[in-house]
Amino acid sequence: METITFTDLLAKVGVSCKDSRIVRGISDDSREVEQDMLFVAIKATAMKKEHILEALTKGAVVLCEKQPFADANIYEAASLKQKLILLLDTLYGRYEACQCIAVSGTNGKTSVASYIAQLLYMQKARVMVIGTGFVKGETIFFETSNTTPGLIALAKYFDIARQKQITHIVMEVSSHAIAQERIARIRFDAVVFTNITADHLDYHITKTHYRFTKFKLANYLKKSGVIIYNADYEYMLPLVHMQSHRCVSYGLGAAHIPIEHVVLSESNIRFSLQGYKIRAHLLGLMNVYNVAAALTFMRINDVEYERLQEDVEKLRAVKGRLEVVYQASFRCGSIMRIQLLH
Repeated sequence: METITFTDLLAKVGVSCKDSRIVRGISDDSREVEQDMLFVAIKATAMKKEHILEALTKGAVVLCEKQPFADANIYEAASLKQKLILLLDTLYGRYEACQCIAVSGTNGKTSVASYIAQLLYMQKARVMVIGTGFVKGETIFFETSNTTPGLIALAKYFDIARQKQITHIVMEVSSHAIAQERIARIRFDAVVFTNITADHLDYHITKTHYRFTKFKLANYLKKSGVIIYNADYEYMLPLVHMQSHRCVSYGLGAAHIPIEHVVLSESNIRFSLQGYKIRAHLLGLMNVYNVAAALTFMRINDVEYERLQEDVEKLRAVKGRLEVVYQASFRCGSIMRIQLLH
């Protein structure tokens, strides 16, 4: 985070301020505000008067589109949502010295993100995972409330990644995050699509809107970025047809990386990718797809199959995802084997 005064920071968005205090951070949540922070009260968040009062009481400076009442520490700026990006860029900067991977889809996001991160760890990479309910790395752990954190939170996490010299950030990206532009400051090196069925229709109303909201994730790719997708789902074809980016597919049918010779057992999954035999101590056809997605990413990053064959056997399932649970049966004194599908 840069050392900058409120005077200089607010000048970036055309606001005159004569406050020489050093800015300690930016927040749009009054509960998280601390002394000498900038509290951004964006109109779209339906910010209430008491939230602004709470921020002022804690010693923050408030920036909003229209002053709700007179106070020396409240400043106004029109089109604040757009200006927030400039404020974040100025205070936190953009961390572009790492590879950033987005994983999106109705199902499989958490598992694919975990498998990619595990495989990267095995390559001695320094990885941060931004996933459902958490942000974690080797010496990093934060609990979160969303699959994809908000714009300000992401700026802080990327700043932490810069401080920790993280080499790879693997993110789960939800449809809400895309629609609400939470990822507006990020440009991805790769986007992995697992599948797109139907979800959050209370928000998106129709399957078509949901699907094309997901497709918008491709707009956040770097020019050199790549899209990885499951070719077994025909509804992914419009995405491919719209793209100027490189697209690499995996799947049981016609695909760049074909999945063949699938064998599912009670203890592992086995299949072939481009003639190379793969075995993982995971369960179910869904994990065949999940592992194939992760391996496709690793292959386009020039990791050899011979190395991946060894590493993939070390993969561990995400807790609660296709786990096997053993439960004692009181009726017969035996052990019941239950397979959980989440």
